[in-house]
Parts: sequence; C-alpha cells; structure tokens
Amino acid sequence: MKIFLSYASERRAAAEPIAFSLRDRGFEVFLDRDDLPPGRSFDEQIEMAVARADLFVFLISPEAVDPGRFTLTEVEFARRRWRKADGYVLPVMIAETQLASIPSFLKSVNILQPAGNAAAEVSSAVAAMARPPPAARIVPLAIAMGVVTGLLTTFVPLPLDAIPGEPVSAGYVIHYPVAAPLGAPVFFGIGLTGLVAYFERPSFARLLAILLAVFIGWLLAINLYLILADIDVPSDDSEGLRKVTTIAGVAIGAVSGAVGAASTWAGAALATRRLGRIDVLLSVIVTGTVFGCLVFVSHRGDIDKLQSWILFCGWQAAVAAVLGWYLSRIPR
Repeated sequence: MKIFLSYASERRAAAEPIAFSLRDRGFEVFLDRDDLPPGRSFDEQIEMAVARADLFVFLISPEAVDPGRFTLTEVEFARRRWRKADGYVLPVMIAETQLASIPSFLKSVNILQPAGNAAAEVSSAVAAMARPPPAARIVPLAIAMGVVTGLLTTFVPLPLDAIPGEPVSAGYVIHYPVAAPLGAPVFFGIGLTGLVAYFERPSFARLLAILLAVFIGWLLAINLYLILADIDVPSDDSEGLRKVTTIAGVAIGAVSGAVGAASTWAGAALATRRLGRIDVLLSVIVTGTVFGCLVFVSHRGDIDKLQSWILFCGWQAAVAAVLGWYLSRIPR
C-alpha cells in the first residue's frame, strides 16, 4: 500500500516518526520531497505521487493550512484523485488548529486526534483502513451482479442486439455470418464497473477502462467462438474426425472464455491496482476457460438458451466472484 504523507516542513520532526512506524508495518511512504529526481517539474512530480498513492495522510497544523502553502495544493491533488475522502484520506491533528481554516475535503471525514503516541495511533488507523472488505460482503454481491446482468442479457434485447459479421470462408467448413450480442458486454460491463466503484471508488477514467475492456473482450470472445465453433462436418465423415472436431470445439470454447476473462481482468486491474497481480489473472483465466468449455459441451452449433444461461449467467457470476474474492483478500 502506497501512502502519501503531507505535512508542513516545520513539522518534519512529527512526520518522520509516523513515516517510520508506517514503514515498519510494510507500507510504502512518500515523505521526503528532497528525494524527488531532478529534471521534471516539482508540481508535476508531487501530483503524480499523489495519483499513485492508495492513501493520503495529512498532518494538520497551523502551518499546513496557511493560505499559499503547498500542502493545500497537495490536498487539492488528493481531492482530484478521489471523489470522496472516506476510506482514502486520513487527516491527523498534530497541533491545535482552528477548525475553520481546515479544508472542507479533510473535514468531510473524521479527524484523528492522537491522545498519546501519534506515530503508533496513525499507523494503527492506517492498518485498519488498509483492510479489504470481508468476502462475505463482496462475493455474494459479485455473484448476484453476474446473474442479474446475465439474465438481462438473455431476456432484454437492446435496440442494436448484435453486430453482424461476414462469412469467414466459403464452403461447408464455416458457413454462417457471425454476430456478437451487445447485451453481454453492456450489462456486464456496467455491473462490474458499479461493483468496483462501490468498493474502490476509482477515478472516472479508471471506471471507463473497465467498460471498454469488457466490451472489447466480449466482442472478441463471442465472435471467436461463433466463427470457429460453427463447423459443419460432412455426413460421410469418420467417427475419428468427429471426435477431433468435438475436442477442437471444447478447445475453442476454452480459448474464447479465456479471452473474455483476460480482457475483463485487464479492465479491473486498470481500475484498481490490487487486482493487477499475476495470480488474479491466472485465476480469472482458469474460471473463464472452464465455463467456456461448458458452453460448447452443453450444445453444439448456434448459441441456444442453455448456452445463454451458462455463458451469460454462469460465466459472468463466476468471473465476478473471483474478482470479488481477491478484492476481499488483498490489502489496499
């Protein structure tokens, strides 16, 4: 977890023990502005440091809230980083300061007023904020979101229900134009974006990344399946070739499920760095692959109702549940 520690230079003696205590707990703390590399704008580097932070700790003192101080600029950077301070900003009163002079963004959350050792109390408060939401809270919501968006995809046609494609080749091997239902990426993308926004509250640009990744991934995955799985085996074909075709079909479903899962993970990882780990990616791909196989096994040919339930409800609920489980396991 990356922490930006904002303080007035006159209060460095109070800031350093807090930073050391946080580092002892395993947190990465931005403390010394003098360590910034040369060659780039100071303002820009501070803004980037705040943007990369997972938590903003502000040490309140009369000097820190004086008009014109750069600490107030850092508060503004934090306000742009997070729409709401709750869960991401920890104001700490280290010296008596008039409440009216404290920025409203900081006063929108409870101000920590240490009663004893400030470093110990701040690091304890940060550790509590870093704890992820419990799995019992987020995983059921993720599953419900997947099922609901799957049902919407199955039973609520959109005005533009499909993007038509062109036949891939002439003859009997692949003979139908392909199409991708738009409901899947639209409903699931909105649902996943809402889930991440509720628990993480990332920026609008990061939320938009989820929508785009899910939409592109779904179009690639469903078109890949429809292109490759619509195979017409000649009537005089041998049983051996039919088995090969079935195996190939399962593989096609697996690849399509994996493609959609990987793209979904990419969007979620862009929205919250906690999901950007390789173990999360592998788990999501395995889940998407399994349900992709089930789509082909359930019925060969065009996607029917049973496949719709597996693909839209099962796949979406399972992938969302995996992402939700990791959100409940990985500290901020």
